[in-house]
Amino acid sequence: MKKFIKSFAIVFCFLITSSLAFATTTTVWNPAANPATTGLWSEAENWTGGVVPEGDFKVVFNVPDVHECILDEAHSITQLVMGDNNAGDTLRVVNGGSLTTGAVWSAVGYNAPAIMVVDSGGTVTFGQHMWIGFLDGSDGVVVLNGGTVNVSEMTGLGWNGGKGTVYVKSGELNLANIHPEQSIGDGCLIDIADGVMNISGDHVSKIDNYVAAGKITASGATGNVLAYFDADAGKTIVKDGLPPTNVTFQVDLSQITDLYEDGSVWVAFGAWDSWYDMTDEDGDNIYTVTVPVEQGTELRYFFSYQNGPDPWSNYDEESVPAECSDDEGYRLLLVEDVEIVLPPVLYGGCGEASGLVDITDLEGGYIKSSNEDS
Repeated sequence: MKKFIKSFAIVFCFLITSSLAFATTTTVWNPAANPATTGLWSEAENWTGGVVPEGDFKVVFNVPDVHECILDEAHSITQLVMGDNNAGDTLRVVNGGSLTTGAVWSAVGYNAPAIMVVDSGGTVTFGQHMWIGFLDGSDGVVVLNGGTVNVSEMTGLGWNGGKGTVYVKSGELNLANIHPEQSIGDGCLIDIADGVMNISGDHVSKIDNYVAAGKITASGATGNVLAYFDADAGKTIVKDGLPPTNVTFQVDLSQITDLYEDGSVWVAFGAWDSWYDMTDEDGDNIYTVTVPVEQGTELRYFFSYQNGPDPWSNYDEESVPAECSDDEGYRLLLVEDVEIVLPPVLYGGCGEASGLVDITDLEGGYIKSSNEDS
């Protein structure tokens, strides 16, 4: 029994010692104690511990009215807590700067005001939850000025009674999830201008509800919010804009003799910037696909098909005649605000294989074309 107690005590002391050895160190941003400060995160004298936080650090911002913290290089920490029992002032992540937190929640405005700004070329990645304005009394603000914010798990503005605001002026806000009720609390707001919010999965109905409640706006207006699910990318896209227009593309391959058996046929936008598989459901050699395209887009496109076993290397790209192509050899379509169904066009030509048609008169869009087959 004594041997067991002695062994237990040794193990217990080892566990306690180990946990202390690997415990997270708390440091506070306090450049007021550094008269020569330039406001850089990388200046050790700006931190209460006299060490630039990296690794197992809990970084706290709770000294008000001090020089904003400027992060211009890459750093990883365990946790970020801004506005912890006092105003947290401002953290600005500039071009070349990146901040990554560990698998524990972080907060901008825990129970007091705080601001985080992510400029163009800057990135912040939250390894778990991102709380903005968490507890009552907080006022957390996140501003994207061209930068990127990634959240690995849940996002909450005013999750537990605080106030949170996100301004996506430009840049990307990438979320892993969004709660149907708690992610944007009463008095909280996400406003999107020239940037975009991406959410993994289909959350359009949740976004629509938040828009209806006035909690998501685009350039200050709920009527400007465009939210849709991109099935290919597997994410919900939210931005300022008009709803996309469905465009149906059709190509006639009746004169093609080397289409690989069960091979793919595509419509490609630009220089393969994006491409979409086309199908021939009734076996008439006319392949079709419907693609949502943003209104106002001047779309350059062409058709292609697989002519060998490897679709990545065995394919043909059509050469579009000058009569129905732009200066770079692309077919051209201006996408407006009504659904567009393009007539089937001969692959590599300007008209249909049988019975040439005029495809210049399209309601809601125009396409450069000709009545002459090539």
